[in-house]
Amino acid sequence: MKAIVSLLDEEHWRRTTDLWAELEREFGLRGVYITPFPHFSYHVAQVYDEDELGLILEQIARHLQVFQIRASGLGIFSGRVP
Repeated sequence: MKAIVSLLDEEHWRRTTDLWAELEREFGLRGVYITPFPHFSYHVAQVYDEDELGLILEQIARHLQVFQIRASGLGIFSGRVP
């Protein structure tokens, strides 16, 4: 499986992984570790034409500015492969 994602900055990476550790410690939840790093997903696919996708993402990135996301609550993706 491939995905287009944004990784978190260092502070929010640490805060998220700390929360994951607390969920494991307090509730035995290990499913969060299926995806080994905190991120926001924009698109997921079985296969991408990586050369073409790279060019498209470079073009898009030239016109994007940094943006903030505000999240609230807690969601859990369930299933065999969340």
